[in-house]
Amino acid sequence: MPDDKQDDYVCSNCGRDINEDDDFCPHCGAIFAEEVLCGEHPFNEATGVCIVCGVPCCDECGHTTREPGSDIELFLCNHHSEYEIFEGMVKVLGTRDVAEAELAKARLEEVGLHPALFHLHTIRGKRLVEYEPYDAGQQFNTKELKLMVPCGEVVEAENILRSPASS
Repeated sequence: MPDDKQDDYVCSNCGRDINEDDDFCPHCGAIFAEEVLCGEHPFNEATGVCIVCGVPCCDECGHTTREPGSDIELFLCNHHSEYEIFEGMVKVLGTRDVAEAELAKARLEEVGLHPALFHLHTIRGKRLVEYEPYDAGQQFNTKELKLMVPCGEVVEAENILRSPASS
C-alpha cells in the first residue's frame, strides 16, 4: 500500500519545514537555488532573502541576525533589519493602549491574517524577560503590548494598519 504522506523537507539552516520546490526558506531566508541575484543590485549574487518582504539581497543590502534566545540566523534586508522578531512573528504595533491593540488585532483578523498580542514578562524581578501571550483583561507591567504577525504577513498588516479603519 503506497504511503500517502509526502516526503518532509527541512531547511538545512533553521530546521523548519519547507516545500520541495522552495528556492529559499520562508522562515530564515536561506537560499537553496543557484545564482539568485540581488533585487537591489542585479549584478550581485544574493546571500539571503528577507523573511519580511521576500526580496533577495546581497551583503550590501541585507544581513543575517539572530532572534533573541536562538542560535538560528535570520536574513533581513536593511529596510527591515530593525524589526522585532520572536518565534517567526514580527512586531507591527507597540502600544500601552489595550483598546488600540485589540482593535488593530481585530482588523488584521478580519482580512484573514494571524495576529497575536504579546507583552514582555520580567522573570522573578530580574532583567531577564520573556515574551508572554496577552489575554484580554490581563495586567501587564511592561512598556507596551506588542501586536505581532507571521513574517510573511508583515507588509500586508502594515498596509492595513496604515489605512483608515472603515466604520
